[in-house]
Amino acid sequence: MRQSIHEDGLTLSRQHSSSPESERIRSSSKNSGSLSPASSISLVSLKLSALSTGSSTSASSTTGSVSSRLVTAVNKSNHLTSSTSTSKTSVVTNKTASTSILRKHNPQQQQQQQRAGSLKAVFSSTPSSKRTDNKNNLMALDDLDIIKTIGTGTFGRVVLVYDKENREYGALKILQLCDVIRLKQVDHVKNEKNILQQVNHPFIVNLKWHHKDEFNIYMLFEYVCGGELFSYLRNAGHFSSSTSSFYAAEIICALEYLHGRNIVYRDLKPENLLLDKEGHLKITDFGFAKKLTDRTWTLCGTPEYLAPEIIQSKGHNKAVDWWALGVLIYEMLCGYPPFSDDNNFSTYEKILGGKIEWPKNFDPVAKDLVKKLLTNDRTKRIGCMKNGPEDVKRHRWFRDYDWEDVKNRRLNPPIIPKVSFDGDTRNFDEYPEEESFRVNGITKAQLELFADF
Repeated sequence: MRQSIHEDGLTLSRQHSSSPESERIRSSSKNSGSLSPASSISLVSLKLSALSTGSSTSASSTTGSVSSRLVTAVNKSNHLTSSTSTSKTSVVTNKTASTSILRKHNPQQQQQQQRAGSLKAVFSSTPSSKRTDNKNNLMALDDLDIIKTIGTGTFGRVVLVYDKENREYGALKILQLCDVIRLKQVDHVKNEKNILQQVNHPFIVNLKWHHKDEFNIYMLFEYVCGGELFSYLRNAGHFSSSTSSFYAAEIICALEYLHGRNIVYRDLKPENLLLDKEGHLKITDFGFAKKLTDRTWTLCGTPEYLAPEIIQSKGHNKAVDWWALGVLIYEMLCGYPPFSDDNNFSTYEKILGGKIEWPKNFDPVAKDLVKKLLTNDRTKRIGCMKNGPEDVKRHRWFRDYDWEDVKNRRLNPPIIPKVSFDGDTRNFDEYPEEESFRVNGITKAQLELFADF
């Protein structure tokens, strides 16, 4: 499982079943290997503050100079990692989704209804505490029947639920407050909720409701039943140019929407892209998203997708999302990212060096776009100049696209997920269930930290 990192020395990721196929597509690094439900591998978080001085590193930069500064930063980050070795993965896991057509008398649906009854005791002692969702409908935890777990992390999990009042499925993200506090993620969790409350877009997994008690934070999302784009990429090996351009176009619409609201996403990768029942994309996991007025210096993201300015601690802005789009397009077309190695140290050197190996059969028009997205100088990076996203949308690779049709989901998706009803979970991994989510409470003083949640 390719993992996201944060400058606090934490590895932030979801847990998934590993497979040989996934190892072929992802980085071969043993430090960023795949995760199984029973174990996870802590990824070294590199705070490369030593690179914050001096000029930008390009392909012609002196390798020895870069390497020496990287070594200094790695030694510092190893200390950070060892001090947080007990927190191997954290939950930035919106295993969330949208709705699909409900089919009656479906065997899986009947099994889910039976399971929901057996799991109801999980919230049996939870106060009802009515809240209003984004549609101003009254809602409470006891309105939700828990069906099964569809994602897990260090201090929480995501479960499929059925809303008895609205008669629809949802994905409930449950974060244990004691671990959120212990891992110093209070501000990040609150920031995620605040940003999600400000957005509503067809290509973003939307937040429907949130709540807290003395044990957990709860965030209810629409349920997107098609699973991760990564799973389909893993099975296919790589996508065609037309398939890749379709998904890139929908991502561009979402990024344009977010950037128009001064929100930088900062964790674009196939694992954070879900397919709905019709095959359209939904961006999930806003744990690293941030509202910007100028620049930010936080080191966070997925190593293979980090822009040079993040690694060099020069301060970054919305330009990092366009860099990540270039990496994603390359990975969709090739099946692997353009910058990866056996360890993160070498991966970062390759990113700063800027040398890309192009397969012979790489679409030349797509290659031109990827080159313009993977420009080290962010002031010359396509998407970041005077015309902003319009420059990307006008590129030849999208010459056959009507962007109004893209925005309004009128195009026919290249992949249609196999689902038989709204709550179908066949496209997600299996996880062991918890007997109760109300285990370790916190004090009233600690609960005050979440007063504005």
